[in-house]
Amino acid sequence: KESYTEMRPIWDDLRRKVDRAKGDLPENVNGPFVNDDFGDVFGIVIALTGEGYTYAELKEIADDVRSELLFLEDVAKVDIHGIQEERIHVEYNNARLAELGLSPTQLSEILESRNIVIPGGEIYTTDEQIVLEPTGNFDSLEDMRKTVIKLPDRQDVLFLGDLAHINRDYLDPPTSKVRYEGQPAIAIAINMREGGNIIQLGNQVKTHVDRFRRSYPAGIGFDIVAFQPVHVQKKVTEFLGSLLQAVVVVLGMMLLFLGLRTGLVVASLIPMAMITAIYVMSLFHIGIDQMSLASLMISLGLLVDNAIVMSESIMVQMADGVKPVTAALESASELRVPLLISSLTTSAAFLPIYLAESDVGEYTAPLFKVVTITLLCSWILATTMTPLFCVNFL
Repeated sequence: KESYTEMRPIWDDLRRKVDRAKGDLPENVNGPFVNDDFGDVFGIVIALTGEGYTYAELKEIADDVRSELLFLEDVAKVDIHGIQEERIHVEYNNARLAELGLSPTQLSEILESRNIVIPGGEIYTTDEQIVLEPTGNFDSLEDMRKTVIKLPDRQDVLFLGDLAHINRDYLDPPTSKVRYEGQPAIAIAINMREGGNIIQLGNQVKTHVDRFRRSYPAGIGFDIVAFQPVHVQKKVTEFLGSLLQAVVVVLGMMLLFLGLRTGLVVASLIPMAMITAIYVMSLFHIGIDQMSLASLMISLGLLVDNAIVMSESIMVQMADGVKPVTAALESASELRVPLLISSLTTSAAFLPIYLAESDVGEYTAPLFKVVTITLLCSWILATTMTPLFCVNFL
């Protein structure tokens, strides 16, 4: 249900139920598996290529790279995609097995009984405990070829290599495959931790990639194929440009209709309100993302209203002969509640978006939060900073 927000207990409960159900499934059944990280976003993807290198060699390099990237402060997870799983193939001739009185099932059981490690016991001394582990598992293809097969109902024995052809190969068909510029590749995907700085992470990853290129042999290539920090930086730059344009437009309108000094007093509220709002957002763990930036842009045209009303009230009283300090105090005292109600009324227009119990509501929730924070910061500054500026500069 979309009303559920804390998913970890639900996933844990599902995982326990699936684990209990595994005991009722037939042997040799793979899974079922619980995938609870399908919503993870990987903002940076690196393509690892190597002309003349096998997938096994590329995987070894990818594992080393992954280990180093996990040490970065803002990295939560590093996934490797496109790894080709290896399999050991035992190819036999049914006619040959039948001639020796062996069935494929018997051959499989013999191999399974050999490729295990059974505890051999423990030896206790005065100072230590020694665990005995007899060898029995296969470490190489040659070990498998030298496996002794006892023929049923006969005293004869043969090597497995005499009965079957044994080779190592990749799983066919592959479960997944990655290609970059026409070459076989392995993708290294980086997931940022919650609350991390994607731009800072991008700079660190670039530094590491440059070092990887210098450290590994010729033929090994590291190419960044997806780089979210570029798009985030672009959005931030666009926002700063919009902020500057808004300040210029508001300043121009204020200068045109209110005069030089009043226009500067009102326009000064915009950067101060934005800086204060971003600080308050950090206290509530609201990050700088596409929705929060859009919310700040929407707030640009709303937050100057409080300063205009406050400065106009002070100017009217000063024109009537009231002293500047008295005019500022009386205006602030008279307008603080009406301006607060006005700000809350404006932010209430975005409340239905926040209350919507849907995926869209969850995605656009920062719209209401950021607009409300910005308007309240504007109200606080309009009742404190604006009167102060009016007293000193008007």
